[in-house]
Amino acid sequence: MNSKLGRNDPCPCGSGRKYKQCCLSGPAAPRAAGTGVSRESLETDVERGNLLQDQGRFEEALACFRQALKLKPDFVELNLNIGLSHQKLGRSEEAIASYRLALAQPRVALQAYNNLGMALREAGRLEEAISNFRLAVALDPSCIEAMHGLGAALLAQGRVAEAISTLRRALALDPSQASVHSALLLALLYSDTEAPRRVRSEHHRFADRFETPLTSTIVAHANVRDPERRLRVGYVSADFRSHSVAFFTEPVLAHHDRSQFEITCYYNSACEDAVTMRLRAMADRWLPCSTYSDEQLAQRIRADRIDVLVDLSGHTSGNRLLVFARKPAPLQLGWIGYPSTTGLRGIDWRLTDDRVSPPRERSESDSDADMEPLHRLPDVFSCYRPSPNTPDVQPAPALAAGHVTLGSFNNVAKISDGVVRVWAALLQTSPSLHLLLKDRSFADTPARDWMGRRFAAHGVGTDRLTMLARAEAEAEHLRLYGRIDIALDTFPYCGTTTTCEALWMGVPVVTLAGDTFAGRVGVTLLETIGHPEWVARNEGDYIQSVLRVASDVAALNGLRMGLRDSVRGSRLCQEANFTRALESAYRAMWRRWCAGAATGQGAAARSL
Repeated sequence: MNSKLGRNDPCPCGSGRKYKQCCLSGPAAPRAAGTGVSRESLETDVERGNLLQDQGRFEEALACFRQALKLKPDFVELNLNIGLSHQKLGRSEEAIASYRLALAQPRVALQAYNNLGMALREAGRLEEAISNFRLAVALDPSCIEAMHGLGAALLAQGRVAEAISTLRRALALDPSQASVHSALLLALLYSDTEAPRRVRSEHHRFADRFETPLTSTIVAHANVRDPERRLRVGYVSADFRSHSVAFFTEPVLAHHDRSQFEITCYYNSACEDAVTMRLRAMADRWLPCSTYSDEQLAQRIRADRIDVLVDLSGHTSGNRLLVFARKPAPLQLGWIGYPSTTGLRGIDWRLTDDRVSPPRERSESDSDADMEPLHRLPDVFSCYRPSPNTPDVQPAPALAAGHVTLGSFNNVAKISDGVVRVWAALLQTSPSLHLLLKDRSFADTPARDWMGRRFAAHGVGTDRLTMLARAEAEAEHLRLYGRIDIALDTFPYCGTTTTCEALWMGVPVVTLAGDTFAGRVGVTLLETIGHPEWVARNEGDYIQSVLRVASDVAALNGLRMGLRDSVRGSRLCQEANFTRALESAYRAMWRRWCAGAATGQGAAARSL
């Protein structure tokens, strides 16, 4: 959570007085003669700006704050508020510039360093972000916000163990911080050293801490128990924009049967782009809700008489799990966006499939056992709609390069120590194999050096590695798949969007089947498109699978040029069929609720 200054906040100078009674009450710059400037006009601009900011009206808030700065040019701490408005609007660079201006006022250095770290992290400037978070923590070792931001930035840089340690320290300082606990849970999914049972228990601990106290506030739902009526479905996400989640939600929103389902999207962000506009046009109702408290949003959902409420975030950034904990809808589901249990008892079902969640998942020894019963959709748990900006498939780069290039565009946090070890062993099988990695963290030299050292520890020099930073344009990002012959999936946390993108761009993907949902996404994607031979069962098989695909470059090129058609014709891209299956699941769950059958923990895992 970013900090801003309000007129009734304690003054940052430490006087103990309210800001409006202390440093804010200094002299304002006069306007031109006859304008009648007063102390009240300055306070009014600040107060109105804060009110507009709280309402999510960030452009209007900016106008008020800028007017206040005209009245009092040395009011540099107001740049915290200006930066926050820019940040909420997705303007990271403008936010960074504003926070740097705020640093000129030592009284707000803590807030400025923290906010600057947040904006730098969002801009992908992770090394700078980490430095600023550390400066904030040095000023105040008990600053939860800065420790939270530091943990998130370390995770984004792939330093998973450090991120987990930092987030654990932050949570120990204040266990009531749900956002910090969620960040810790997300970080744990990337670890290949944390015991899966411990990860599961930590998710359940989240529910005990934040959901259980709300149980007594849940009231009976007044939704009409008609099993065949038109259902009101609500989707909750902070990612209705250019984000991985949109690739899987857009085809569903486009194909919902509006005669049977009324669709409301609750968008927990102020950032809007072309994808947001497309998704908004597909919904019957669209509610920006980032300024709503958890209780306010729960009340709104209840007032909207939502029958089926679907979480698309899990414990990722911007989630509204504490709304789901209040049980505003009679049926609540977890779907894409988070590859594990949320831990919440208020999530009645989690949508999955037989490959990513084989029946043994519910056994006592299973490492991914959920609070939520599983509903297994036929064929595949999601449907992929490729970007409209997709370039043509290019010939295998090995034809021109004379060597095979392996690659991964996965989030660098997924490149665990086990992954580095196996990939290094793979590279050592032949000097003609090269590895290309792409992640936004590689814009920073220290991040590239760190990754290079990880491979060097296993005998692989940087001459065998290419590290690319984030491509700004989507089409440019997709064209970079033209530099890869074979994509390597990560473990224990597989890729999803990156796997779909690679396959669509003609690049075969080799995955290692794991034991959890996060570790089996590659299994369901590859088997769904008809390539089970790219699914390895152990590390040795993984290496051999890659070498088999790489052994015949001419065959690899032929495979590449036909792979997009294979993906397009598979169940993975049959949008209407998938949406009908999803709607059938909603209807079956609704009929159970109308009949008074148990949901949540009282229901058994099944395909309804």
